[in-house]
Amino acid sequence: MKWFDLRKGCVDGWYGVDCKQNCSGHCKDNIPCNHVTGQCDGGCAAGWRGALCDEGKQTKWSPFYVFHL
Repeated sequence: MKWFDLRKGCVDGWYGVDCKQNCSGHCKDNIPCNHVTGQCDGGCAAGWRGALCDEGKQTKWSPFYVFHL
């Protein structure tokens, strides 16, 4: 399987059983996600949240501005 590295498990950007799950790509400092859980061990990049850093900031619209909550 091309997504598996015998030395460390899944190659960067992939995780899970047989390395078939793609990481969100939103880990802090562009650090690859955990190759087993898919979580960002060092936290999420600015503007992202959730266990897998796959939830962006909520946006609230007004007639004049866009607010990021």
